[in-house]
Amino acid sequence: MRVWFWGSRLCTAYYYRVSAVCDQEMVDFLEVLPLIWKGKEKLAYLEGLYDSEGYYNEKEDMLVFTNKSPLLLERVETLLREFGIESHTYNYPPHVPQVHVCRKKDVETFKSLVKTLKVR
Repeated sequence: MRVWFWGSRLCTAYYYRVSAVCDQEMVDFLEVLPLIWKGKEKLAYLEGLYDSEGYYNEKEDMLVFTNKSPLLLERVETLLREFGIESHTYNYPPHVPQVHVCRKKDVETFKSLVKTLKVR
């Protein structure tokens, strides 16, 4: 089954809910999207990714994105950099690879840009 959604939170959320059962072509397509989208679309992509694969670690005061795809996390880091947010990738087996946004200034910038569905 192939369903394509463009430029919204729904696109990313849908991808993460069904990625285990989709074909590789769709997964590849969704990993390339941040490269072809413009400003608002990129922000919507980050919003959807955060809503589905991210969380705020209150104890450490940082944002965390997790995903088993290193390429997708590389795209996330690139997008965050485009919005002036510093981040770092961590891959400590047996854990799932993660992107961390640690600096308070960067966490605040992210919160001001991204309109999340999650409670802040």
